[in-house]
Amino acid sequence: MTTEAIIAASWKALERLRKLMKNKEVFDIVHEVEAHQKELESKVIKAEAKIKELETEIARLEESHSTEIARLREKHAAEIAKFKERDEKTSWHGSNRSELETRILLLLAENSAMETEQIRLATEQGVEANKYHLDEMFRARLIKWSSGRDLETFWHLSHNGRAYLVQRGLIK
Repeated sequence: MTTEAIIAASWKALERLRKLMKNKEVFDIVHEVEAHQKELESKVIKAEAKIKELETEIARLEESHSTEIARLREKHAAEIAKFKERDEKTSWHGSNRSELETRILLLLAENSAMETEQIRLATEQGVEANKYHLDEMFRARLIKWSSGRDLETFWHLSHNGRAYLVQRGLIK
């Protein structure tokens, strides 16, 4: 039974009671019941208004929640795409090279060929460390070598080495 139906039924009952009001005691009871009836109606109206307020607030919060979820999904999708791109660049040549090896690749990009000793002096490393890094990059097919007239070794940037630098935005 709805609130309105209950209120209507109680008013009908009060009407019947009024007809029976022949003595003071019944009269007082009817007025007391009417006062309670009005108080109840007032509380019901306030409660229904509060329910409507809460329903409106719930709808606003649901909309806000949906908007925030969409914003976060978009933000995270962009971050995930950025990480995937970085991972693809990294995996293209196995992994990122050390800062020193990247400097060597950039030197070779700037100078079409360099001798082993020129690279060592430009990077300020020892003979063995220089040899190690050049060998590592040669095995990764990032650089290649050729011999000069006096059998000195010249190092060149390979296609893969150039791709490594381009993909990381180090050369254009």
